[in-house]
Amino acid sequence: MNRQIIRSKSSSRKGFTMVELIAVLIIIGILAAVATSKFMDLTGAARDRAAVGGISEAKSVLSTTFAKQLLANGGSQPTLAQIYAAWPGGAIASGDVVTFGDVKVSLTTSGANIAIATVSVSDGKAPPAFIAVGTPITQTWEMPTVN
Repeated sequence: MNRQIIRSKSSSRKGFTMVELIAVLIIIGILAAVATSKFMDLTGAARDRAAVGGISEAKSVLSTTFAKQLLANGGSQPTLAQIYAAWPGGAIASGDVVTFGDVKVSLTTSGANIAIATVSVSDGKAPPAFIAVGTPITQTWEMPTVN
């Protein structure tokens, strides 16, 4: 008879106690908070790197277009207007916004140079929604001089 009582007591305990469940939920909450903050930091860094990549691509296109215009002009210095007119995909003007992959940049004439500033960066979704950049990253493309 004692064996039956012992068996019934041990088999009647199923599951976890409320304290155990609350402890697990607290641990999961702490891990989620830490992971979310790390993920947000990575997202901002990725947007900054994408913006710098878009500026680098704009500089590359400007240099290539300059070289093509230099050849088309028989070796004489092309003007910024000629570079804008020969832009791949169609003519652009100073102040226009151009898209390079996931980054939109503005190209503005500044003397004999072109200032390139990030305008927005894609959110990485399809179709992309462009998110305005808080502080634009700006670099300058200096037109080479031909002697």
